Amino acid sequence: MAYIKQFLAAFFLLAGFQMGTAQVELDEQVPYQGDTLLTNPNQFRVTSAGDGLMDCDWPAMMAMIRDLEERIAGETEADTTYGIYVSGDINGNDLNMWYDCLVLRDSIEALQVTYDEALATRVTVDAAVVLSDTSAALSASFSGSGVEASGFAWAEDLTTPLLEGDDTGTTSPIADTLTGLDAGTVYYFSAFAVKEAEYFYGDTLSLLTSPGITTDAADELTAESATLNSTFSADSITAQGFVWGLQSDLSDGTNVSADTTGGSTAIEYALTGLTEDATYYFSAYATNASGTTYGDSLSFVAQLAPCGDLTSVSYEGYDYDIVPIGTQCWFKENLRNANYNDGSAIPTGLDNATWSSTTDGAVTVYDEGGANAVANLSTYGRLYNWYAVNTGNLCPTGWHVPTDEEYTTLTDGLGGLTVAGDAMKSSGLDSPAWNGTNSSGFSGLAGGVRGSDGDFYYGGVSGYFWSASANGSYAWGRRLNGVDTAVYRMSSYRPVGSSVRCVLDE
Repeated sequence: MAYIKQFLAAFFLLAGFQMGTAQVELDEQVPYQGDTLLTNPNQFRVTSAGDGLMDCDWPAMMAMIRDLEERIAGETEADTTYGIYVSGDINGNDLNMWYDCLVLRDSIEALQVTYDEALATRVTVDAAVVLSDTSAALSASFSGSGVEASGFAWAEDLTTPLLEGDDTGTTSPIADTLTGLDAGTVYYFSAFAVKEAEYFYGDTLSLLTSPGITTDAADELTAESATLNSTFSADSITAQGFVWGLQSDLSDGTNVSADTTGGSTAIEYALTGLTEDATYYFSAYATNASGTTYGDSLSFVAQLAPCGDLTSVSYEGYDYDIVPIGTQCWFKENLRNANYNDGSAIPTGLDNATWSSTTDGAVTVYDEGGANAVANLSTYGRLYNWYAVNTGNLCPTGWHVPTDEEYTTLTDGLGGLTVAGDAMKSSGLDSPAWNGTNSSGFSGLAGGVRGSDGDFYYGGVSGYFWSASANGSYAWGRRLNGVDTAVYRMSSYRPVGSSVRCVLDE
């Protein structure tokens, strides 16, 4: 009958036995370091047959192995893999199996190294997912025990230290979203994990944000042609152009490639063969390695440009820039004249009480009499009460203060009240909060107001513009704020001093 003999040691001759080499330094959490069974696993004995054997405490050593295998599986969050450490052969009818003491010792030491590596903090950084021209999603994972914090770091230039973001916790994997990035710009990023106040970083990777693109107002309008305009923000783009059509959602859009002008960031495309008086819609796009970005959709009517051949208007000794917006031609600057168009002076220098009570036309400069009055006049022009507007004599001949309906035409053509403010506000000229795109060319500024009490308010914060339309004892106007994209249709007391724009007579 066959039977199994399990020997406790391999058949090694003393002359062939060599002690294992010293281990590398391991984490203190790795067990069994310096254990006698590892430093001297074999004990010499002679059998009754005269064979020399090297015996070891194989049950204890196998227990060490199984413990280490369990620890490794727990640290790597994997199923436990149990190794087979038994050797054997058939001798006649006998199956002889045995544990090799030195193999057990070497296996324990190898598992100790594996466990040490599993305990070590390692960070793996994933490729970024670019979400837009100003944002990107980051993700990473880390291994090892005892992680106290983690997060991401990034920079626009590898010569400067990476900027650390928010703590993303102690559980892997981790994720974060970068916002407020510059359009079309390369950023470098990495992820880190913190253990015992030491930072462990993964590889440093790079991302490229999508290009920024702004659709600008069409110009050079005729009954049959128009020039589409836009500007982009990017280190490099691989394609650019416009989508245009007769449907407001551009569902019928035709895609046309366009060239940059003079190597700049301006893009333009000349459309021809248009239908007179038809309304056309268009949006600009730009493409780089991270994708394509589309600008806002704007519109124009195929007819002679509303400003004709005019590019500016000289009035009361000052040259005003003008701009065509849709079917209208507007002053691009606030009025600053101190006289009516017949040359008669508009009352100025009124104290608060007189300003509040007069029903005659009056004009002022923000902070009148103060240290900033000269600079405010240069930047914002003058503020007029509505009685001056109502004379009908503020604008030069051929021009007038726009009605409430004409302001509505303007804002409707720019997408409606909720978004038109972005297109009407100058781009970053007053303060960081005054963040319009000025895609219309209106160039609205935060000129503030003189209240009906005679005091000045909201300079550098909001811009107020009179219309020529009364509303009972009030009058209609428009307000731009630096903090949002909207235009506000509002009714104000007639003594209030607001900015004034002129629009060309039809």
